[in-house]
Amino acid sequence: MKRIKYLIFTLILGVVGLATVNAASLSMSRSSSSVTVGNSVKITVKASGAAGWEYCINYDSSLFKLTSGNNGNRCVLGGTLAGNSSVTFTFKSLKTGTGSFTLGTVSMLDDNANELKVSKGSATVTVKAQSEINVNPKTDTPKDDNANLSLLEVEGYELTPKFDKKVTNYSVTVPNDVDKVNINARRESNNTQISAVPSIENFVSLTEGNNKVTISLVAQSGAKKNYVINILREETAPIVVKVGKNEYTVMRSLDDVDKPKYYTDDTVEIQDQSVPALSSDVTGYTLVALKDSEGNVALYSYDNDEFKKYIEVNNEILTLIPKITYTYIQNYEQSKEIEINGNQVKVYYSDNNSDFVLIYAINVSNGETGWYSYDIKDGTLQRFIEPKEEKKGKDVYFYLAIGFALVSGIALIIVFILLGLNSRLKNKNEKLIRRLKNNKVKIVEHPVFESDMKVSSWKDIKDDEDYDDEAFFAREEDTMSKINTDVEIKEDAFDTKEEPIVEEKAESKAEKKKRKKKAKADKAQEEAELKAMQEDFFKTRETEISQIVKEEEKKKKKSKKKK
Repeated sequence: MKRIKYLIFTLILGVVGLATVNAASLSMSRSSSSVTVGNSVKITVKASGAAGWEYCINYDSSLFKLTSGNNGNRCVLGGTLAGNSSVTFTFKSLKTGTGSFTLGTVSMLDDNANELKVSKGSATVTVKAQSEINVNPKTDTPKDDNANLSLLEVEGYELTPKFDKKVTNYSVTVPNDVDKVNINARRESNNTQISAVPSIENFVSLTEGNNKVTISLVAQSGAKKNYVINILREETAPIVVKVGKNEYTVMRSLDDVDKPKYYTDDTVEIQDQSVPALSSDVTGYTLVALKDSEGNVALYSYDNDEFKKYIEVNNEILTLIPKITYTYIQNYEQSKEIEINGNQVKVYYSDNNSDFVLIYAINVSNGETGWYSYDIKDGTLQRFIEPKEEKKGKDVYFYLAIGFALVSGIALIIVFILLGLNSRLKNKNEKLIRRLKNNKVKIVEHPVFESDMKVSSWKDIKDDEDYDDEAFFAREEDTMSKINTDVEIKEDAFDTKEEPIVEEKAESKAEKKKRKKKAKADKAQEEAELKAMQEDFFKTRETEISQIVKEEEKKKKKSKKKK
């Protein structure tokens, strides 16, 4: 990031072509040393003695709020070419106290892009209440700044916590059949003006769920104070939902909820009941308020009956919604959770000791999702420009792992199928071998194959010069094919005979003897059939071969006569 800024500085310096400078400063001035609460003060920062500079103005965000200057950004990056050597920031005061304005992240360069020693200015501003400023010039007596109540009660019910003029927020619960209550509020000073929304002059009407009553006081000096009572009228049929392992009640009012920017009022159906909600067309989120068992109320995003706590990270410029991501930036692979705006947010970092971390989030103002850098020390946010060459995707490895798992699963299924088929084939072979063993089948050599004389006669035929080798073996092949086909048919007929299924049941000696006798007879019959098939096969083969030999001898004799 810093390298990019140096490049920008170098470009500015190259264009301007300033002479080398030896000293640089950032001076700071204020429009006033003190302001009244609610008024604004201007802080001006002027850069001199440098060709390019970068700085951020630091301030107490609990006392002041940046309202204008440098497009609302407290950090400045510029140079003489940019023409922003003097920048004025406007801050609105929020409460009484004394705050300092200082400069941080300071870098100033000469025309050769060399770092310069910088003298930095600062300013202090005191924020006072109106009572401290409004003094009667005749009597020199300050105006009454008492904006307290001396009494606050809801008739017939107890406030939680018990009334104390220093405490401004209270709650009370009433039964469902109570549709109105009477509220008594008494000011401590007669110089104080008092009002309430809704009016408390008569009974305050109540709806089911939460009813917010705000009592406002303005002191003579102009000091203001608000007291709030949340009156919960119990519901006849509360909507209870579960988030994780905890149960929550859906709020039927959003009066006591801080509504986030860029969201508008809406309604949503939950458990067939219409409840108030907040929605944004930009983010696509729908928010509802849920209350836990301890009475804490928070916003949750709602989508397809699922609830997720809504978290925002914001500053004066940006409002972000952190999101889960499966990608990361090189050198920012490590993650942890830190507290931002009172919420635990997942961030990514390169160095655990560094104040700079990355957040993956949605920009609420435009709906864009991306990486943002966050300064833990200053609490500042800005968009992170992601180098394309440094981007890596964990999702690639995630999908590769899924693909590998699928391929492995398919391979295992195929292996199991092959094992099953192999097991069936093995069982079939074992059955065939068992039958052959039981039948004691023997394949015997037929005498025709032991006859050297006939084999010699075949050799004589082949040695004859008129012997047609191709014709002889063509006839032989055709003859053997017919013989083998006939044998195969007979063997198939034999193989189709199934073994008798013996049911396991108690049998008498006579039945047992009868069964054994029958089995013995069946076995003898099978052996006889097999033997007859073998003899028939060899006899047929012998006849066919003899016939071929005779035909060849006749041809030989005819050939000799012709000669």
